[in-house]
Order: sequence, then structure tokens, then C-alpha cells
Amino acid sequence: MLLSANFAGVGLAAADSDTYAAWSYVIEGSVSDQGQTTAAFVDSGGPNPPVALGAINGITLARLGGGRMTINEKGWMDPTRPVDDASASSFFAASGNAIGWTYAEYVQDWAVDEEFFLLVERPTAATITDLSGAWNFLWIGTTTVGDDFEAFIAEGSAAVSGSTITFNTLAGDDDLGGAFDVTISGVTTDGKVTLAEDPESVMYLNSAKNFIVFATGGPETTDPGVGVMYRAATPTSQNVVGTYRWTLDDNDDSGQNFDDSGGGGNEDGVLNIKNDGSFTLVGSSSYDDGYSDDDSGKTERSGTWAIQSGRLVLTTTDDINNISTASFILAADGNTLISSSGDDSEAYLSIATRVIPTGVTSDTGNAVASYASLDDSGRPRIFELGDDKYWRDVDLSAYGPDSVSDLASWCDEDDGSTYAVGAGDDTTYYSRDDSGQWSGTSLTQLVSGSTAIVSQVEVMEDGTGNVHILGLNAQGQIVRYTLPAGSTQWEYHNVTVEDLTANAEDVPVFVGNLISYDTSWEGLNLAGIDANGDIWSVWWAPGLGYWQSDNLSQVTGASSINFVGGLTVYLTSWGGINIGGVDDAGDIQVVWWVPAFGGDWEISNLTDQFGGPSLTPTSVSSYRSSWDGLNIVGFDQSTGEVKVYWWSPGMTEWSITSLSSTVGMAAIDPSTALRGIAGADDSLNVVGRSDDGEIVRYYWEPEFGGEWLVENLDDSAYEVR
Repeated sequence: MLLSANFAGVGLAAADSDTYAAWSYVIEGSVSDQGQTTAAFVDSGGPNPPVALGAINGITLARLGGGRMTINEKGWMDPTRPVDDASASSFFAASGNAIGWTYAEYVQDWAVDEEFFLLVERPTAATITDLSGAWNFLWIGTTTVGDDFEAFIAEGSAAVSGSTITFNTLAGDDDLGGAFDVTISGVTTDGKVTLAEDPESVMYLNSAKNFIVFATGGPETTDPGVGVMYRAATPTSQNVVGTYRWTLDDNDDSGQNFDDSGGGGNEDGVLNIKNDGSFTLVGSSSYDDGYSDDDSGKTERSGTWAIQSGRLVLTTTDDINNISTASFILAADGNTLISSSGDDSEAYLSIATRVIPTGVTSDTGNAVASYASLDDSGRPRIFELGDDKYWRDVDLSAYGPDSVSDLASWCDEDDGSTYAVGAGDDTTYYSRDDSGQWSGTSLTQLVSGSTAIVSQVEVMEDGTGNVHILGLNAQGQIVRYTLPAGSTQWEYHNVTVEDLTANAEDVPVFVGNLISYDTSWEGLNLAGIDANGDIWSVWWAPGLGYWQSDNLSQVTGASSINFVGGLTVYLTSWGGINIGGVDDAGDIQVVWWVPAFGGDWEISNLTDQFGGPSLTPTSVSSYRSSWDGLNIVGFDQSTGEVKVYWWSPGMTEWSITSLSSTVGMAAIDPSTALRGIAGADDSLNVVGRSDDGEIVRYYWEPEFGGEWLVENLDDSAYEVR
């Protein structure tokens, strides 16, 4: 319920028509916390609108974080028709956004070709006094001149006093005839403003009460328009720097600054205002495919910026030294740039909203997923996904060693926080407090007589809340640090020396990465493969006096399988244990057990059984969804694509999907070992590094339907300093 919202939108729809150039539309609706909308058109600005007024069906709004939103690759005007291009910027106040936009370009060349909407979340207790004071405005539309239609743009200042709004256009701007007044006839508690002189026009106040979107023109007029009123702030070299989702609504046939289409239409992209006085502009489709703004061939515009006369001015020079500029006013929310130009020949409305609003802080609230990463120098970094849909990028070297040899992270289901542990000369434990402040503690120095974990660090949090950190010390011995539930005192235990050797248990020599898992009966397990490709488990269960070791390949009857590269494990809610890996033929083999088997295990070759691809052994990972969907993901050995073997309750066979194809083959692919993460928000995530060393995330959420998306976390994450 905290994510549900009432919203309103105003928009222009343009058509390739000799009769009418554009229509204005108004939407009122609500969106549930699952993203489902209940919405309707409430006004139209053309005598022959391309679709009838009434309910809008089939639209789902998905909150993607990072200032991004989807509308199911559809448009508002006609959700039954496919679109060639669609983009959206979030307007949800819970994510720190004051205003947003959607854009769609339809495939068929009839009726509506393009549409553009400005959207706001509506307030719950608005009054006319919330409108009082000074505003700026920007207004775009179409007006009739003789038998022709011309686009107009008007901007300037506005003042609200009592029930009167006084508009003052910029000097030299004659589109609206200079200064004029309108009278407010009513303001509803949810921010709808009506005007006495023109009941067909309507305004909507946003929930933060610093923006008003409006539409002009009704069913009997040929002069439709949309606009925005906003309270302004003073731009500085510090407060404009950042990354913005940007769109341009161009209602004219003349050339526009930063419009590569060469004619009327809409553009959208990601604008990066950099500290060094430069900027880049990347197309939304390229950015949303995971590309950063400095990828070769992907930057559409670049240049320099400066603060001039209270405006942000961007300057770019093309290949033949033609200089173009675009200027913006910073809105009072500090997160929005509104285009500002007195040149009547450039009829466009441009708006840019921050990817990460200024209100986003290091405190995530509750963490729903995390990803541990080492950069090329071994510096430890944590990417932490909060329940507000924003990622935080934390450089942990500020709280411990400059570099570590291995890093693991986990989200605590009870306190909603993220923790991490780094291996190296010291075993360093990292934690975040309620204010978002991170700290690091050397467990090796804290616990007398302990030895550091130098590699293969693994973490388990058992059902009673005990935290177990395991790995190998410099002598290759298995050691364990434990923090009992409710305690602040760490304990240390050398499993190899005190348990295996002391009790004549076999001491396996592991090759490749280790895996760990804790069972529903509080059993603790560390597993890996030896040089012969056999699976070994070092394990403990309640009631046992010491840790034991078993050759699981012999126990399970899998001794004929030569596992290579490493293992992955996923558990089920019905007590099942599934250990998967790749054999020397590239097949996915799963050794699995459920309580009904007693002491028996099963072996399944998923590649042979379901005709799947061979996967690169070192890339394989797995994850289990909250509804017990089982997933094994890795790189296709033949194509390099990210592919997933998956099964859900009710299915009789496993399916195989190319996530690379699902997100689009133009998207950047991770190329290092993958990690599958099932988030506490029911998201499914596959994360890895690209060839350029950037963190790439493929992700899915229930409201996406069957669609997977991709993002570059190095670009979209909030840097915690």
C-alpha cells in the first residue's frame, strides 16, 4: 500500500495528418503496488481524436529504480497497438521523483504516430493556498494561423495570488499575447485545478506541491497544448552535476537543438552533466541496454556546459563546426531541468529528471539484494539494492584493507541490513548501521588465536540467527568464525585441525570454488570438488560432536561424473538439496535429494534430458525464487549468451531461456563468473562483469510479465562515500 499512488498526466499526441497536427489528452488514474493501473482519459484537445475518451486498459507501470519506469512497451493512447519505441521516467514520490514522463512511437503510420505525457503523483490534502507564490512555466502546443497549423512554445513566469494566476511571457514571446490572467474556479484535495474562463483546460498539482502540469484545449478547439508550471531554484556548478533521464517533445517541423531526427517528433536519452564541465547524451535504448555514456559509438551528443544568467547552458559542436546550445532552468526540487529558450523557431519542450534524486542517501531502509565485487586492484565493493529500488555502490576499502583476496555479502532477513566479509591478511567483517554508516572490524585481530581466511570465503546464517563465516586459511585448512544470535562476541574454530584430523576424518583437497549451505534442520555444509572431479562435503548437524567429511560422489552414485570448474547449490522449501555442476562434456549434472529418499540420492543430466546447451563451468550459478522456482544460469559454451535452465512448481519439464536474447542481443553481456540472486522483493537477478569491467545486471520482477531488463550498475548506482 505504501507504493500505491494516484496520478494524473497531460500529453500531446501527434499524427501525420493533413487535418490536425496534434491533440492534447488528460489522464487520471491510480496504480497499485503491483503496478496495475486503473485509468481513463478525461479530456481531449482535438475535434477528431484518434481514440475515444474513456477507460485505458492493459497498462502496467513498473518501478525500475534509477529514475526509470516502464509502461509494458505500450502507449497510453492505444495499448492494443505495438510501439516501435517507448521510454518513461518515474514520477513516484516514494522514489524521490516530483514529475515524470512517458513517450511512445507507434509502429503503424496512421492516426497517432507519437505521444508524450507529463505525469505527477497527486497529493492527498491540497488547497488553493498551495498554489500561492511565484512559478515559472513552459507551454507547447499547436495554434491555427489561417488554414495552417503552427507549433508554438511560450515560457515565462507566473504568480498566483488568491484565485488569480497571472502569466507573463518572456520578452519578445508573442505566442500568448504577453501578460494575461486566468481565474481558478476550484481546487480539489487531490490537486485538480479548474479554471473559470476555460473549463476544458485542467491543471494538476503534484504531491510535493512544487510542480503543476496542465493541458489546454478541449473537444471543440483546434489549439491543443500541454505545459508545466514549476518553482525554480538557482543552479550552481555543484547542484546540477548528475545523470538525468531526458526527453524532448517537438511539435514543429523545424530543426531543433539536440534533436537528431531532423524534423518534428520526440527524442529521449540519458544526459550526464559531469564535474569536469563536459556532458554526454546517450540514447535511452543504448543506456537501457547496459551501455555507459563513454562507450565508443554510443554517445549521440557531447560538449561542454556552464552556468549563465541563472541557467544551465549546454554547448555542442558538430562535425562541421556548427555550434548548438540548449539551456535549462533548475526546478526547486533540485532533481529536474526544464528547457528554456526564447527562440520561437525552436518549438520544443524538454525535461530532464535525475536518475538518482538528491534525496537518496546511503540509508537503504531495508536491503533486498546485494552483490559483492572486487575491482581490478582487489578493492572490495558492495552493490546494495534497497527497497526504494535504488542501488548503492559502497567502496569498503574506506572501512578496512585497501584490497582483499575474496569478498562475500548477504542480506539479513530479520534486520533488513547488508553485511560483508573480506578475506586476506585479516578476515574483515563489514556492517551497516541504521543511519547507513558502514564500518569494518578485523575478526583476526579481535579473536585471540584465530587465523585469517585468505580464500574461498563463504557465509551461512542458520535458522536460529547464528552467522557462520567459513573459508580456507594460509595453510589450506577450513576455519570458521561464528557470531551467535544475540551476541556481540565472535568465536573461532579450526574445522580441519580440531574436527577432521583429530577424528581421523578424510581431509579433502579442494579444486575450484567452494559452496556452502545450511539445511532446514540446522545442518551446516561446505562442499567442493577435488582434482578427480569428485564432490566432497564437510558438514555438521545438531547432535554431532564434530564436523565430518564425505565423498558425495561415492555416496550419491555420481563417482563416474567428472565435475569441473566448480559447483552451485539450491535448496527447496520441502527440504530438498540440489548440488549442480558441469561435467567434462559440458553437461549440467544435478545431484539431488529430498527427505522421502531416505539415504538415497538422484542424479539428473539436465542437458541430455531437456536438450539444453553446454555451459561454461566457471560461470554457473543458481537461485531459488520465493515460489520455489529453480534456476541454473551460466554462459553458453558455443555462443557466450547468458542462458538459464529453469523450473517452477506445476511444470513437468525444465525450460531453457536465453536471457541475452530476452533483454536484447544489443545489450552488453556480462563475461565473468555469474551470480544468481533472488531478492527479498521477489526480483530475480543475474549479475556479472562485462569485458570492460563494468557490473551488469539482468533482472526480472513479477510485474514485468515475461520480460527481463538490463542495467549497468556502475552507471545507475548511488555512490556511498
